[in-house]
Amino acid sequence: VMSEGAPLLGTGSGREPYPLASRATRCVVLGLATLFAVSACTAVVTIERAQSSGLSQISVKEVYARSETSVRHNPVFCGTCAVVIPSDTYGGGSLGGAIDSADCVVRFNGHGPGNCTTDSSSNEKSNAKSCPSPEDYGTKDDIRVMNGNPEMMDNLDFDACFGDGEGHCQRQIVTWMDDTERSRRFFAEHPNAESMDALIEKLEIPDPHGLIRGFAWNQSVPRPGYASSAFITINVLKDPRICGQLYVFGLNTLDDSEPANHGYADDPHKIISPAHDYVLEHDFYKKAVDEVWPGWDNVEVVVMEHPHLGAGSGAGRV
Repeated sequence: VMSEGAPLLGTGSGREPYPLASRATRCVVLGLATLFAVSACTAVVTIERAQSSGLSQISVKEVYARSETSVRHNPVFCGTCAVVIPSDTYGGGSLGGAIDSADCVVRFNGHGPGNCTTDSSSNEKSNAKSCPSPEDYGTKDDIRVMNGNPEMMDNLDFDACFGDGEGHCQRQIVTWMDDTERSRRFFAEHPNAESMDALIEKLEIPDPHGLIRGFAWNQSVPRPGYASSAFITINVLKDPRICGQLYVFGLNTLDDSEPANHGYADDPHKIISPAHDYVLEHDFYKKAVDEVWPGWDNVEVVVMEHPHLGAGSGAGRV
């Protein structure tokens, strides 16, 4: 057994061998080497994760530039748009043809026509959402607007509209983008996704949240926390640079209609989010269209209770 002071190998010369370091010194050196190796591995993993998620390649400014480019290169993106509010008002209305006749059909979150089933027996055996038949609901899915929260991003990462990267929709618009890792990663992985905030800024549109709160103040009713995704979408997409003519489907429009006094949702018994006031937003649409407010002359709200108005067009003003 070698003593602490013994050389590892003979020197082959008459010179005194270099003494080995003490046990304590060797432990310190070994510990530092291990720490360096762990730190290096951690750095490599962090860099790989950042590169794979796109965090080193995307910024809010870059995402905003996507909308700026689209607006600059498309003086009018869609001649006509059909905004399909995901409510329970479509059954039996035979509006699918009218919806699909628009140049661009706008849908929300996971409410694409391919995300649900019309087979009731299949729906009972699975968690698939039910939706009206294509004859009532249409089949086109050109522009999708989605909520910007992390849960929705997780749900729609592999939605056909967004797909594995670009997706099949012509435009994918997220209601907001923040500087969180999840948000930046979603926009990096979906190079066509835009931020609604960017469109609002580029098109110089008044803040939709401020619009509905101001309307509530004028009506002497409590102000909602935020505007809904549908309210934001209609106020932005009605800009002629996005939609030359905009038709809104899915709203109960009769004053004496029970659902009209309780808002709209996929589930007619669903409790309205306290953050929104759908009834107030409905009143806003009615006044804006009826009184032809500035910027609303190209908007039509389909009367879902009597959608064809005897003419078969499927579209009519409130």
